[in-house]
Amino acid sequence: MPTRRVIWARGNVVAFHCPKSIITTQSLYFLEQFRMWKEFGGGTPWSIDAKAAEAILFLEGVWRKEKKHGEEE
Repeated sequence: MPTRRVIWARGNVVAFHCPKSIITTQSLYFLEQFRMWKEFGGGTPWSIDAKAAEAILFLEGVWRKEKKHGEEE
């Protein structure tokens, strides 16, 4: 069996192939919503649909973890 080569790793996340190839139109939409939400000061995302709000809250959690990780180095 061929061995799988790690392409990218960070914390407890590992990718065995380029993550660019798995970005969908919907995930790009959520990333853009998150970026705009951050640029306009964050806050409670009441004016967007539930799926985008859930994505924003998830991405904010990951953002905070990464920020904390960067401060620890």
